[in-house]
Amino acid sequence: MTDFRAVALDVDGVLGDFEAHWRQCAAEVLGRPMLKVNEQHNMGSRYGLTPTEVDAVWRVFHATEWATLPLYDHASELVFALEDLGCQVWAVTSIDERHRCDRADSLMGLIPAGRIVCVGHAAPASAKAAVLRNIGAMACLDDHPANANANANANANANANANANANAN
Repeated sequence: MTDFRAVALDVDGVLGDFEAHWRQCAAEVLGRPMLKVNEQHNMGSRYGLTPTEVDAVWRVFHATEWATLPLYDHASELVFALEDLGCQVWAVTSIDERHRCDRADSLMGLIPAGRIVCVGHAAPASAKAAVLRNIGAMACLDDHPANANANANANANANANANANANAN
């Protein structure tokens, strides 16, 4: 049992304005404004881009943009409020491990580098759920429905197991 309450926060879309940053990068790379055509999670689909265009944007984004992702105005208030409640805040993010240092730079010390976990760009929702179990997270905020649902199921299963163990003793 830990003496802290771990809370996991997704970064892109929860603490940082990933969409605006990606859209700006795409506009610069492709030389035109990006017009949203739907609310798909996939950025290429969301902006009606071809696979070639998406590859070009991601190539530049991966090379230069992760470290400069702007945080929302509320990001520090959220993290500090959770810490004031006795929580240990973790960043659990769906980017590749190779971008971990850039992610730490974008968080500007708000969450210590040792509490940033990168599960990978194409990781299934169960990967984040496994991290939450490993850190003993009591709560998670994530903007991707599949991740939020997997995390909720993981928490429900962990609570059921804890209750079963408590009742067995």
